[in-house]
Amino acid sequence: MKVLLMKSLQIFFLLVIIFISNKNTFSQINNNNNKKEEKNEKSEKKDSVIISKKLRFTAPRIGVNLVPLGIWALDNRFQQVEFSAEIPFNPRYWVAIDAGQSTVIRGDNRQTGSYMRVGAVYNLWFEDKSKHGGLFGVGIQYGKSFFSQEISQTFQNTNFPAVTLTEKYSNLTADWLELVCALEGKISKHIYFSPFVKLKFLVNVSNKTKVVDIAGFGNNNFTKLEAGYRIFWQF
Repeated sequence: MKVLLMKSLQIFFLLVIIFISNKNTFSQINNNNNKKEEKNEKSEKKDSVIISKKLRFTAPRIGVNLVPLGIWALDNRFQQVEFSAEIPFNPRYWVAIDAGQSTVIRGDNRQTGSYMRVGAVYNLWFEDKSKHGGLFGVGIQYGKSFFSQEISQTFQNTNFPAVTLTEKYSNLTADWLELVCALEGKISKHIYFSPFVKLKFLVNVSNKTKVVDIAGFGNNNFTKLEAGYRIFWQF
């Protein structure tokens, strides 16, 4: 009986020791699991922040190109107004939209029409604009123009009065691509200044042999380099 009691006590103490050791092991496992869960929650929160930053829309900017207005003020033969809009959808990318209207009188040729461009710009300054107060972007735009042209020729004869003949071409269209490089500096809370350079490539133009000027593109060449200066207002 005494021997059985001793063996029972030994088994009891052995079970107690196993229980305590297993309890410590389980607590360590639970602690590790809790740490992993906390880490996963933090990473999920971090990922959610990153995802939200990737699609963080900000207030759009609208502006006007000052160079055509200055040329118009100096020379009434080149009348052009061009407006621009930019819609940032994260600190690195924004959608660029331009629209304008022009009338160009070059010699006996008169071109009148409207145009628009749309494209995407990539910001080479990766920080948020609120930290550095500016942007430096490169991008590509597609341009479309709708215009008409009049070509006048005057014939003179000593025996008769001068006669002027005018050829009219309506419903003309043109398509082109532009490589854009733009710098934008913040000069006040809502105002940005933006010098830019564009390299244009003419893709298509109707009645090419007769067209002299293309609204929004310029004179009828395959390539054209344009520099400008815009002022933007950000809402």
